Amino acid sequence: MRRKKACYMQARLCVPITALSQIQEAKRWADILEFRLDAPGLSDVAELEQSISSLSTPSIFTLRSSKEGGFSILPPKKRVLELKKYLTLVPEYFDVELQDAVHLPELRKMCSSKTKFILSNHDFQKTTNNL
Repeated sequence: MRRKKACYMQARLCVPITALSQIQEAKRWADILEFRLDAPGLSDVAELEQSISSLSTPSIFTLRSSKEGGFSILPPKKRVLELKKYLTLVPEYFDVELQDAVHLPELRKMCSSKTKFILSNHDFQKTTNNL
C-alpha cells in the first residue's frame, strides 16, 4: 500500500501596519507586512511609497471596509477607486474583499504582473461551509 505524502507548510508571521512609524519595528519580526490602507495613518500615497521603496520584506496591501473589520466607510465603488491610487507601488499581494470581486479584472489590468491577488471574506458571525 502506497502512503500519501504529508504536505507541510512553513509558518510565516504577517504583521499589520496601520501607521508608517510601525514599519521599522515590524520588519524586524515579520515575514510579510500587511499595509492597512484603510487606516488613517496610511492615507498619503507619496509618503507610503517613500517608506517602502527600500523595503525587502514582502507586502500585502489591504483596504478593508468597516463591515469586514476595517476602518473604511467608503461604498464599494469608491473604495475600489481608492485602491487604484496604490497600484503603482507594486506590492507582492493585493488583498481584495469578496464583495469587490466584480472589480478584480479591472484592478488586474492596472496592476503589475508581479502582484498577486488575495480574495478575502470576513464573516464574524460564522464560518462558511464551502471553503
